[in-house]
Amino acid sequence: MWNMRRYFLPRLWSCWPVPCLHLAVATAALRGFTMAGLIYGFGGMALTMAINVPLNQALALIETPLAPAQASAVRSAYSETWQFWNIIRPCAAAVALLLTGLGLLKLTQTGRDSVNA
Repeated sequence: MWNMRRYFLPRLWSCWPVPCLHLAVATAALRGFTMAGLIYGFGGMALTMAINVPLNQALALIETPLAPAQASAVRSAYSETWQFWNIIRPCAAAVALLLTGLGLLKLTQTGRDSVNA
């Protein structure tokens, strides 16, 4: 079976120095884009790979059909953790989208200011 963590994590960790460097020296627009990428990378991709995928794989190993009491126990053990992190992921994506929009707004304001100067 293909292991996503073994494939994605080395690539994910190898690209972090570039956005961090830009945070220190870049314009407001680039900072917005960089923060959006970092938030989406951690809040979307890393959480999915580290928490939701292993939970889904563990759930897939359970043989069905189960008795109603067993199914209820499995659902209660699985559902609360999965739902919590599944709420965090779209919230992180929304914040990343907001930062991207703010970065685009700053970028257009910078372009307008340079044309008017």
